[in-house]
Amino acid sequence: MSGTNGMALPRSGDPLPAPVVRGIPAGARAVVILTAILIAPAAIAAGLTLGSPSALGVLGGGLVGLVNFWVLSRLVVKATSGEDDVHWATLSARLFFKFALLGACLWALIVPLQLEFLGVVLGLSLVMFAAIGSQVIDLVR
Repeated sequence: MSGTNGMALPRSGDPLPAPVVRGIPAGARAVVILTAILIAPAAIAAGLTLGSPSALGVLGGGLVGLVNFWVLSRLVVKATSGEDDVHWATLSARLFFKFALLGACLWALIVPLQLEFLGVVLGLSLVMFAAIGSQVIDLVR
C-alpha cells in the first residue's frame, strides 16, 4: 500500500452515513435547512447593529458556508457509500478543489467586494450555530 494511484477507499462494513436523503445525510440536510433559515435574520440583525457592509458580509458568508457544507456532505456520502469505486487520489483532488474554491470565494467577498470581514466570519459561523441547533432540536424531540 505504498502508492495512492488506483487505490480504492477501504471498506469498513456498513455504508455510512445513513440514511441518505436526496444526496446528503438526513442530519446534514437538517443543518442545511436551519442554516438557510438563519441567514436572513442574522443579516438583518447585523445590518441593524453593525451596518449594511456587515449585513452583506453575513449574507455572503452564510451562503458560502451553506454551499461549502452541502458540498462537503455530498463528498462524504460519495466516499462512504460503498456504491462507487472512489479512489484516494480522486477524493483528495475533490477535497482540494473544494478548499481552493472556498478560499477563492472568501477572497472575492473580502477583497473585490469589500464586505466587512467580521460579517463574513459571522455568516460562515451560521453553519456551526445550525449544527448545534439541529442537535438541540433532536434532543428535544
